[in-house]
Amino acid sequence: LPDYGKVSFPHADPKRLGQVLPFASTDALGLLARMLSYDPASRPTPAEALQHPFFLTHPLPAEPTDIAALMRRTQADLKQTSDLDALFK
Repeated sequence: LPDYGKVSFPHADPKRLGQVLPFASTDALGLLARMLSYDPASRPTPAEALQHPFFLTHPLPAEPTDIAALMRRTQADLKQTSDLDALFK
């Protein structure tokens, strides 16, 4: 990268998600932590994320029928993506 070393950021001590989002539930913080994982292999797929307890405990973030519709759409999108990936192999 040609500009490596030209940009620097001041040191910042890390903060726990619970400090940044003090009113978030334990389930919300757990899901968010997994989704923000630096390692892509550690992140949940969209379908896995929708199965997280955050989406299944009260108060529900959405109606169960809305979540089911989103899961169907996500699965269709994943199939489309894998079909596109096959074209470029």
